[in-house]
Amino acid sequence: MAFIFTMRTSHRHGDSTATADDNLSVIMENGDDPAPPPIPPKASGRTPHRRIPIGFPPSRRGLDPPPPYSVYEGVRGPKGERLNDLRNNKFVAKRGGWKRFCLIALIASTIIAGLVVGLVVGLWNRDRNRNRLQAATPSPSANPIVGGFPAGSYNIEVYLAAVATNCTSNPDTFSCGPYSNPTGQPTQYQWIINMTAPNTFKISSTNNPFMPMFSMIPLTLLDSGMPTERWHFSRTYDMAVVPSSSITPNNVRTTCYYNGTTMEADLYTKMRANYPNNSTAPSPNGSMFRSWGSAVSVTLKANGGDNTPNCYTLNGGSLGQRVTDGFTARPSGSTCQCRYKNTDEL
Repeated sequence: MAFIFTMRTSHRHGDSTATADDNLSVIMENGDDPAPPPIPPKASGRTPHRRIPIGFPPSRRGLDPPPPYSVYEGVRGPKGERLNDLRNNKFVAKRGGWKRFCLIALIASTIIAGLVVGLVVGLWNRDRNRNRLQAATPSPSANPIVGGFPAGSYNIEVYLAAVATNCTSNPDTFSCGPYSNPTGQPTQYQWIINMTAPNTFKISSTNNPFMPMFSMIPLTLLDSGMPTERWHFSRTYDMAVVPSSSITPNNVRTTCYYNGTTMEADLYTKMRANYPNNSTAPSPNGSMFRSWGSAVSVTLKANGGDNTPNCYTLNGGSLGQRVTDGFTARPSGSTCQCRYKNTDEL
């Protein structure tokens, strides 16, 4: 049953002023409320990204409460720290703490990445420089080295042209091999010339204990453009000589050393060689070196003086006692010499 209450007030005749009670609305108590007003349409001027939904709807509705922090109580960091410890950290809890924390983490990650990149680049450069150094180091192989003349591997044949023994008081302690005339067995040098830079060359010997050995000695071009144009190099070493006769009373094997022996070599480019007849003799290791083809001169020279030579007995391949009996010092200006060449023009 519906009850309608209305309140009315009497109006005085001729009074045009109404009280506030005259404007009270009607209250319906039977539940039949009037229909709500319709929802107005969205404004046409609304921006598209607000009218058209983009992306995925939120996974959790705003009315749903978030999970309690107790869910994450079992989460532990790598050192056993709890999530609440990080959340309650004074540094993080301050205003902007999380932003500062993320910024510091980003800077640290950038520094670590830079160090890793620098390490990788440094190792790559080191390996590249190592490969360059290995490529510049000569190899005993007979394959010609790529480069401009005179780079390459050469078999140089010379004969012994002159011998001098003035630096020692016992001529039997100094000798040169193997022959002293052009008809005998030639002396062979296997040398490798490497181009290390434009117009820069270095020379090395193969591993032959019976010949002077050296590595990466610079070559110098002399008399450029002239008939005597040549590549020149020199070095010093301790020349070992086995005496041709016994120098001890009990005929013990001995070896004499001429310390500071100078080796000088000239590789001519325009002067022809006339020895030997066969210019493509094989090298001792079985491979073929190219013949130099032009004149070559090699000189070994030792000066006299005190302790020239130094002779020792041999005990099972090792040096024993020094032999001094029968030796007298020669003047420092006196020389012992072995001279090799492959042409009559020198």
